[in-house]
Amino acid sequence: LQGLSPIEMVGRCTSQIFIVVLDNKEKEDIKKYCLKVEEKLLGLKIPEYGSYNFLLRFGINDKVDLNNISESIQQTISIFDFSNNRDNNFYYYTDVVTSSLDKYSDINSHKDQALEEHRFQAYIQPKVSLRTGKVVGGEILCRWLNSQGEIQYNPAEFVPIFESNGFVKKLDYEMFEQTCQLSQNLIQRG
Repeated sequence: LQGLSPIEMVGRCTSQIFIVVLDNKEKEDIKKYCLKVEEKLLGLKIPEYGSYNFLLRFGINDKVDLNNISESIQQTISIFDFSNNRDNNFYYYTDVVTSSLDKYSDINSHKDQALEEHRFQAYIQPKVSLRTGKVVGGEILCRWLNSQGEIQYNPAEFVPIFESNGFVKKLDYEMFEQTCQLSQNLIQRG
């Protein structure tokens, strides 16, 4: 790409994610460079197709550790999911990204053990008839408990991760089994 110094580079991470490494640039200079790239891409004419409307998002990470490039790339890619600092289609690295990645990693590395130890627990949220005020059913909610029986993670933290990695199927099966047991216990109690 034009405008890069000899130590700066562009690389492709996935089919849709490209990394641009710029040396010693201020955020505003990086933003100007990205806007120039966006302008060139949007003005691109593809033979026998015409112009193509690219949807671009830029993740700007000014905390890159050159000694650990793979972690820095993962942090940069994760900016889009976890950054709390956004300006239109520009997402900036903050410490929230690192803490969110750490939590994500912790959740993923402990999920199997938590399932084996039955630390995912089903709770019934009663459904009450507005006409009669009586309980007419319930909704099963999942809670991830630590070894002391306290909430380890909120469902909003672990359910989206499990939905994205397929672990939710195992969790659903566990909740189904616990729901059947809870139902049986309620029936036996009358």
